[in-house]
Amino acid sequence: GNIVGNNLTLNTTGNVTVDGITDGNTTNIASTLTINASGSGNVTFATAASSVNATLNVLAANGIDVDENVSTTNGDITLDGDSDGSNDGDDAITIAANVTIAASGNMTLDATTGNISGVGNVDLDAADGITINDDFTTNGDTDFNADTDAAGAGIFTLNNVTLDTQNNPLTLTLADLVLVPNASIVVGNATFTVNESQNNGFGVGETTVAGGINISGAELQSIFV
Repeated sequence: GNIVGNNLTLNTTGNVTVDGITDGNTTNIASTLTINASGSGNVTFATAASSVNATLNVLAANGIDVDENVSTTNGDITLDGDSDGSNDGDDAITIAANVTIAASGNMTLDATTGNISGVGNVDLDAADGITINDDFTTNGDTDFNADTDAAGAGIFTLNNVTLDTQNNPLTLTLADLVLVPNASIVVGNATFTVNESQNNGFGVGETTVAGGINISGAELQSIFV
């Protein structure tokens, strides 16, 4: 049989394992697939890559483990590893080495008390922007592309948090960079590269460039390399 609907929500207080779902498996979900593991629930993407032909909204009270590539071909990705906002377990988003998370829309990562970590090289891709709402630590080459279609909607936002690559190279490709006050980027003794996707240039300091990436003096002061 087939599941056909606008939105599909899977609710449990237990754990959820996602293994190798495909666009074809999800083609009848018109809008959003929500996985909600409340209580002490954890969500793990395991064994084989998963691709969703809709928006993917993953809520877990006790952490999200991304051990395989995850993508959407027709929607956003939201991952919340601490959906109850309570320090009661894992509560983190943990991304395995050499894993790519890719959204055809925008991407939001949130893990209020557990924070976000990349075990090794990590790759985040989104067409319409990437927002990081909690501290993010990586342990390998870190490559984030917030504007994969180069259409100009790809804003990379650090929402009052720290991105720390622990002396590993960081590459950001984006249409604009937003460091909400007290946000910071820490690269250490590695290389930090910013690629401007619109080819409209940079405005650095007390100036702005229309359509380009504008990095204020305060934002520049929040980058530690």
